[in-house]
Amino acid sequence: MRASLPALGAFAGAFSALVFTVLHQVLISSIWFALPAMLGAGAVCGACIAWSYRLVTPSPSASQRGVASGGGAMVRAEALAALVSTARSYWVRRS
Repeated sequence: MRASLPALGAFAGAFSALVFTVLHQVLISSIWFALPAMLGAGAVCGACIAWSYRLVTPSPSASQRGVASGGGAMVRAEALAALVSTARSYWVRRS
């Protein structure tokens, strides 16, 4: 399990980048041209986060096995950022 954490982190990072791109398309504007770079950056960042997590935790417990839950947190944070950005743009245009 511990050896696969960076791979799981890379998957979670790439998935969150994909979700961010879809939310950005729906809520703000089209950024599909940047998808390859964002998938790569998400994968690298996710792998680095998982690798550093492995360094600071001696062994993951059953409740901590969630790079997937960490990926879910990333998706929720990106969704919140997209919503805040959209709301900000809406309020700026109305002013």
